[in-house]
Amino acid sequence: MLGLPQHGQQEPQRSPLEFFRAIEWVADTLLEAYHDLDPSWRYGAKRNYFIRIMVNDGCFLLEFVKAVKSLNTGKRGSVNDYAPNDPVFSMRGLISKYACIYSDVLAMENQIPLLVLKQLLTVKNPYITNKWINSLVLGFFNFNDDGELFNHDDLCMHPLDIFHRSLCGPRLKSTEWHGWVDTVPSAVKLGEAGIHFKRSNTNKLCDIDFKNGVLSMPRILVGYGTKKEFLNLMAFEHLHRDIVTDVSVTNYVFFMDNIIDTEADVELLKKREVIEHTLGTNMEVANLFNNMKRGAMMSPYGKLAQVKGKVNIHCKKTLYKWRASFIQTYLRTPWVFVSLVVAVILLIATLLQTVYTVLPYYTKG
Repeated sequence: MLGLPQHGQQEPQRSPLEFFRAIEWVADTLLEAYHDLDPSWRYGAKRNYFIRIMVNDGCFLLEFVKAVKSLNTGKRGSVNDYAPNDPVFSMRGLISKYACIYSDVLAMENQIPLLVLKQLLTVKNPYITNKWINSLVLGFFNFNDDGELFNHDDLCMHPLDIFHRSLCGPRLKSTEWHGWVDTVPSAVKLGEAGIHFKRSNTNKLCDIDFKNGVLSMPRILVGYGTKKEFLNLMAFEHLHRDIVTDVSVTNYVFFMDNIIDTEADVELLKKREVIEHTLGTNMEVANLFNNMKRGAMMSPYGKLAQVKGKVNIHCKKTLYKWRASFIQTYLRTPWVFVSLVVAVILLIATLLQTVYTVLPYYTKG
């Protein structure tokens, strides 16, 4: 625990006043992080209340992160000071509350500056680094640092910032302009045009590419919390227009809306291991992506704009247009296909009959 002593805990405890002072030291910086905050929060009782909020919320988040880490590694000893029936930090409490708290941690309105976590931890260890704090929160989201996510030793803004980096990759100085690109056809129509779907090597949104007729896409697990996660990430991107990544969440959602029109598109992507979901039906997944992009626009910058351009060029090639037209006309239903086969057989039979009728005439001659 960070705060009051717990039964059975051996390491020395710190008083709540020490944590209060640690946050008070950076209170002005923290207040600047909250947009349109009333000036009255900077002074007197409201300022002290703000500091208490930061201490309480920060300590809870750190303790929860530590408990989840212990649960994931099977080391329950580090949090076994809690009663077996504790509503949050017992094993059953963690399992039952995890999804709800995980969702709250990602909510835009609930963001806690990582500076708060650093100040609280430095009370016990003054050598805590920014990189360590970043990695701690990253581990909570079950992602690993590949050495490229964080720029040098800069402290990230808050948990949502960390989560955004884990999906979209490292920040960039700029991305290339690829122009305004038309929408791409649905997954089924892309398949009819000869495009094959393949699961990428990672689950990062930036790991998407189109090469030699193969569209590589990251695997995504769609659940009941996916919409809320994506909307919070899109709101984060809207508020931080200066953030540049190879693929943004907004562009990804826009792209997925393009290639998913019906449940048949979802089923195709499931077969190719691009989508996995825990929703009731494939149509629910289609509706989720179709409804999320309202009010958003696809950026002409970045990797996805380039991928869309390549896909559209592929689909406009004459050979692939003929292929798609043939599939849509003759292979859409089994009965049309059977009729086509029968017609071909009759044509061949008629041709053979003609040959055998004419052949004796030339043989006698």
